[in-house]
Parts: sequence; structure tokens; C-alpha cells
Amino acid sequence: MSSLLDEAPALWRALTIELEHWQQQFGGVPLWWRDDDAHTYTPALDRLLKINRQQYSSTLALAVIPAGATNTLARRLQSEANCWVLQHGYRHKNFAPSTRKKCELDEDRPLAVIAKELQSGATYLAGLLGDQFLPVLVPPWNRMRSDLVVHLPAWGYWGWSGLGPASAVPGLKVANVHIDIINWRTRQFAGTGQVLGQWLRVLQQQRAATTPDELPTAIGLMTHHLAHDDKCWLFLNTFLPWIEEQVTVRWQSPMALFSPNRRL
Repeated sequence: MSSLLDEAPALWRALTIELEHWQQQFGGVPLWWRDDDAHTYTPALDRLLKINRQQYSSTLALAVIPAGATNTLARRLQSEANCWVLQHGYRHKNFAPSTRKKCELDEDRPLAVIAKELQSGATYLAGLLGDQFLPVLVPPWNRMRSDLVVHLPAWGYWGWSGLGPASAVPGLKVANVHIDIINWRTRQFAGTGQVLGQWLRVLQQQRAATTPDELPTAIGLMTHHLAHDDKCWLFLNTFLPWIEEQVTVRWQSPMALFSPNRRL
């Protein structure tokens, strides 16, 4: 049976070379891992946590939907020292009209309503999960109304996380994810070549944008355990040990990324 390492060989080789550049220039690669849409204990969540805990030195950020978060989720996470919880909106419900992309924190909704929901969700998660919860907003579908972010510090948030290049926001820590392993049109693994291509492009872009006296921005892996097919799981179990063999991987703790009292 062929391995994912046999697929897209040119991209594996190109990625190996790029990682050598990172090792030489920066002494390794800073990575972080965010998994979205958790709300309760499931076999898929258990599988994700076991990968994180048993096989790699990674630290997982679990974006949890407050309105659906259960006591069984909290009990399952109690023993996971390398897992932190972020806030994934409130209900993960689309309020955007059909002419726009899906969005819960949509521009047509009153800001006061959004504020009440988000703060209610944060209070609930803090009570449910204690110190494992970090007041960091992950907007559903990685998008929100443009004027929302400036209010987050006043609402008690340390930071927020979306998808793609990040822009600095006064009073907030921002750490985005960059790699998505799922093709959302087919709801299947995006393919070895597609995902490796994402890694290669992001690594090249981040290296080119980092001056010699700067530390590179942490590169974020995004997963959705509830949507994973067998190939998604196979990719994680193949790629994560492979990259740690190629380069010094510095997994970034969500606490270190987002705490207002810590410098990146």
C-alpha cells in the first residue's frame, strides 16, 4: 500500500529544502495548531487529543462553540495538559444573507446583540473549563464584521484568531492559522499535493517577509476533527512526525501566543 510520502514527491523535496532554509536562518520553525468546532466529547475528538498527547510535542488550541459546550467535553479535557480552549463565536450560526459568505458575527446584526452573546459565551466557557479557557475569539468561518475587532479588548478578550495573513490590532494579540487540510466543497481531505503546496507557499512567504533581526510569525495549522475523513487523519499521522524529523519544530503554546503578559 502506498504512503502519502510517495505522493507529490517533488513537493516533499521542495518542502525539505525550504525547511533547511528555516533551520539555517531561524534555528527552526514556530508552529501552532488550532482545531475548530468542538462542543462535546466524540470519538473524533478523542482521536485528535491522542494524536496531540501521545505522538508529538504539539500544544493544541481547541476552538469551542459556547452554546453547545457540554460537561462531558470539560471532563474529557481535564487530563489534557497540552490543550487550551478558545471561543468559537457563540452558536456557530450563519446570519449573513445568501448574497454574502457565511458569518455569525455579521454586519447586519446589532453590535449590542453580538456583544451580549460573545460575553455570555466567554463567561460560560470560563465557568465550564476554568484556567484551560483563554479569552480569545475565533470567529466562525474565520470572518466577522470589520468594526468588531476594536471592541474586543473592552469586552475582556486577549486576542483573536482568523485565517490567512494577520494584521496588528492595538490591545490584542493576533495569531492566525494558514494551512487548511480540508476541501470544503467536497468535505474531504484536500489532497497531499494541495496541502503540501500550502505549506510550501506559507513558509516561503513568511521567510521572505522576516528580516534578519525579527522572529518569524508562528505558522498555524487548522483542522476540524468532526469533518475529518480517513485521509485527513492519515495526513496528520504522516506529516507531523515527518516535519519534526526535518527541522527543529518549536510548537507555540496558545497561552504564550495570546497572553497579554507575555511577549512573543
